[in-house]
Amino acid sequence: MRKLLRLIGSLTVVASTAATTVSCQDTFYNRNFYNSGKIRIGHTGLEAKIILWQDQTAISAHFAFSALEFFLEVNEERVELKDDYIIKANDVIIMTPKDKELRKYEDLRIVVSEKRTKIGNIRLTYKKLYSVEKILEIAIERLNRSYPSSYIKEDFEIFINNKNILDLNGKDFVKEGDTVKIEAVPTSTRLVGSYETKVILGVEDLKDFKATIFKNQTHQGIAEELNFLFPGWEDNIDITVKRNGTLVEFNEEYESVEGDIISFDAKPNSNLYKGSLQRNVLGMDTTFVNYSTFKINAGQTVGEAKKMIVETFNSYFKNNNYNITFKTSDIVIRYYADETGFEDDYTVKANDGLFAFINNEYTNGKNLEQRLYIQRIDLPFKNYVLYWYDYETFMKQFEELIHADFPFFDITKELEFLNEEGRRLLEPTDFTNLSGKTIYFDSAYGAEFLAYNVKQSKITFI
Repeated sequence: MRKLLRLIGSLTVVASTAATTVSCQDTFYNRNFYNSGKIRIGHTGLEAKIILWQDQTAISAHFAFSALEFFLEVNEERVELKDDYIIKANDVIIMTPKDKELRKYEDLRIVVSEKRTKIGNIRLTYKKLYSVEKILEIAIERLNRSYPSSYIKEDFEIFINNKNILDLNGKDFVKEGDTVKIEAVPTSTRLVGSYETKVILGVEDLKDFKATIFKNQTHQGIAEELNFLFPGWEDNIDITVKRNGTLVEFNEEYESVEGDIISFDAKPNSNLYKGSLQRNVLGMDTTFVNYSTFKINAGQTVGEAKKMIVETFNSYFKNNNYNITFKTSDIVIRYYADETGFEDDYTVKANDGLFAFINNEYTNGKNLEQRLYIQRIDLPFKNYVLYWYDYETFMKQFEELIHADFPFFDITKELEFLNEEGRRLLEPTDFTNLSGKTIYFDSAYGAEFLAYNVKQSKITFI
């Protein structure tokens, strides 16, 4: 719809220009229309008309949209091309001027050829026990890899045993012999055809899997990882846990402890898995630190930064079913080489090279570290009107305006002032008798908080 509106918007603007130049068209004879080849199967009749009209306005502004007629050729006869008609393969579209005496152009005849990607050329195999939502994920990923701009519902649909996948329970698993079909939507401008395959389940060896389990993971968290690694594990794999040589039951009350030995053994009657796998529970999961990026704004306090970091970590733990909660007291924010951390009320400056160090019972006394990326403030400066008295009064009233939003910076360090000619005003004597004049301000070189690309703003004195 947005695309159509853009096209119609273009039509309105250019049509008014074309209408003013139509009188000079009688100087052109027996010319050919231009065809860019942009019409695709799945376009509407209106979209096709606008594309053809814009092809002409791209090289000449002599045509108004209303000066053209569009037809379909059906059984060697011309029928009107309706706006809501959907263009199909091998359709013949004809464009002709309404007044051929005024515009002596040859009719344009276009045969719409099939240029869409064939789904039948995209190979999909399902040899594992997958959930419905996993089938959907794999199909979309494979289609987007082969044709990056294709979209489900708009370009294709997926069926399992002739039922639309979007109507099925995503948590259900497919079975041996189930049919998966991917079919292009008839109105797609990108894809055509269909592809169908059957689910053939193979037997997989557990030793080929990579599984990592960390301490403080709950039974639910481990079970969710197993659902991903070993679909259908509840009916096909036996799990045993040993802690210091003693068996521990793997049930809903289980929480992993460093050093636990977890064994995964395929059941004798399993037709999905064979063999066994053994894993030791590791000390701590540091990936959440290694792959976290913490961005804070210059002007925030260290206390605010700690709160943001803690909320990020605790959200990760909750979403991944770890029985862990971080507190702001677990975090020290400091320079890398300085052992002393900043107090919570310290205001962070743009050039501070700060790191967050995490140390608590979960880290076993070790420091986890992460750099903080500090973003400069890009102020939404306005244009001000002030009464001129003298330099001291001006600075006082201007500071009050700025400090209402940013109480933490010194405007003499953050801003530089310029006169109407662009010369910097450096001394109080440069601000003499500005009544009726305008000065400009921008971020100063070496500003502690402001971005260097703040747009120039002005103050007009009355």
